[in-house]
Amino acid sequence: MSIHELTAAMKPPKQPLETGSAERWREIQEKLGTQLPGDFRDFGLTYGTGRILDQGIAIFNPFAAIFWQWMEEQISVWRDLKASEGDSEVPFEVFPGSPGLLPWGLDADGSGLFWLTEGNPDHWPIVVRGRNTEFKRFDMSLTSFLANVFTREIVPAVIWPRLRKKRTNPVFTPEAFEVKPREDPLARMSVYQHYMANGMRAGFWIEHPNWEGEDVGVFVKSVNGQAEGALKGKPPYYGEGSVIVDRFVKGELEKQDEDLCMTSKQFRIVGPPAWWTGR
Repeated sequence: MSIHELTAAMKPPKQPLETGSAERWREIQEKLGTQLPGDFRDFGLTYGTGRILDQGIAIFNPFAAIFWQWMEEQISVWRDLKASEGDSEVPFEVFPGSPGLLPWGLDADGSGLFWLTEGNPDHWPIVVRGRNTEFKRFDMSLTSFLANVFTREIVPAVIWPRLRKKRTNPVFTPEAFEVKPREDPLARMSVYQHYMANGMRAGFWIEHPNWEGEDVGVFVKSVNGQAEGALKGKPPYYGEGSVIVDRFVKGELEKQDEDLCMTSKQFRIVGPPAWWTGR
């Protein structure tokens, strides 16, 4: 496993965007709740953020501002597909299920581009699936897989048909992607779904229709025993673990570290109450 295999096949930019540090790499793995392959870090340090324009491919840069949004969106898409269609459509668990599918990129064709999180992260196999095609496994690292595909040592028939037709090596173009705001900040979901959509973090205020007309403020402190990081289980309730909140009534703390004990998809995130001072 070596980033040099990939740099020989695809020239890195002279000034990569959004490169990171050793401390940032540790933080990313802690937040995700798993170690990641070392060559994924090397990709981010060497290429930064961008995409292969003529192929419509974007390999995730773990140091990029957009990383968490892309990761969460892809995990959600494949979790929902498995939940609705079952094992016949997605015959693997989806992260944080283990071994599970963990996305490392996306493309214009809607392909599934994953690691299968089994064993040592530096030896995680690559699993890919094109739109409406079968899954294909490759027992090699991410950078080795990309290098072999770009040099046509291997030809994954299920993805990237344009690459198979093009005879020159791909070109990586630096590009910083804008982090999109939540599409619907008033969307009603379970607290667990809001936690995942909030960057896999607690630390937000919620509202429920049952509380309308009451001067109630509820602040989510932890979900399933954690303040950040991926939840285990399936949406919308991810195993129905505890949701610990502080409940305020008319600006006064009524209950601290209360277990919410409400299984509902009618919560929405709201801003802090007008009386909140961050105490």
